[in-house]
Amino acid sequence: MKLILSILLSLLSFLSFGQSSRSDSITKLKSSLVIKFIVDNLETKIGSGVCSELLIGAEEYLNKFGLGDDSMFVIDSADVRVGDIIIFDKVIFSDGSTLDNHAGIVYSIEPKGTLSYANQNVATKKRNTKKIKYQGRKVKVEKDSHVIISYLYLPSVVNGKIIFCRF
Repeated sequence: MKLILSILLSLLSFLSFGQSSRSDSITKLKSSLVIKFIVDNLETKIGSGVCSELLIGAEEYLNKFGLGDDSMFVIDSADVRVGDIIIFDKVIFSDGSTLDNHAGIVYSIEPKGTLSYANQNVATKKRNTKKIKYQGRKVKVEKDSHVIISYLYLPSVVNGKIIFCRF
């Protein structure tokens, strides 16, 4: 599989007329692989179930194809693509709901400011959590945490930050 991917990347770079075309081709390939990872893992708990474990799992999946470099960079919301990372920092929505210190991966981009994203450890109305030790601190994790698709209507954000990054 790695050989086929390597040949494909070599062919893409040979056919590209500039660095930006090659970079764009690699970005599209990464996005496709990240979405495949999500589809293959829907309704499955990744790692300990903490939301960031989904991102780590996607990065490890890219590493299998020689495309993971353990780095990501912030992008403008106008440049968001499927497969990009979404991070919620103290976000308050118009209905009063909140998302803080949460992350996921953009799954689809719909018209009029709506997107769907894959995530896990999403709080339910009836809290069903357990505390686990994660990166040296105790965090709450939903007992039935698993990868799901959630929807976000961007105009409904009234406060906080939504940050987009690319693998």
